[in-house]
Amino acid sequence: MSDEAVQPAAVESRPRKRWIGILVVLALVLGAGTAGALVGPRLASRIAGPAAAKTAEESQPDDIPPPLELEALVVDVRDGDDGVHHLKVGLALEIAADASPEHVKNLVPRGREAAIAYLRSKSVDELTGSKRFATVSQELSASVMRAFGRKHVKRVVITDFVSQ
Repeated sequence: MSDEAVQPAAVESRPRKRWIGILVVLALVLGAGTAGALVGPRLASRIAGPAAAKTAEESQPDDIPPPLELEALVVDVRDGDDGVHHLKVGLALEIAADASPEHVKNLVPRGREAAIAYLRSKSVDELTGSKRFATVSQELSASVMRAFGRKHVKRVVITDFVSQ
């Protein structure tokens, strides 16, 4: 009789032990995941921080002047039916490292004139077609850079381009 009483208790304790084991493993996995989510980014930034800072320093020399933003241009352009549309274009100039920002500022009227002349020479369809923007950007940039001189301006960036 004593054997019969011991067996049911042993059978009941095995499923209970399995559940306890599963819950312990689950708690460890969740705890490790939570700790990794909380502590991992801090450790990653400490490890990657100096390397990322070195890369940024190497790619960006300290002597690069800030870009020179030109006042937005508003130009009237015509469509095929001789209707008038307004076009607003914002430009920024990346000044060459060896160029004098004061000298470049003195050349701004030339650059604005070149941009206006280029934009007025095109129709609204030529300027605002979605597939034409890359070409317009390159041509406008080349026109403005010729006016400033390539030794003064490294790049012309279109910062605003709105048509009505």
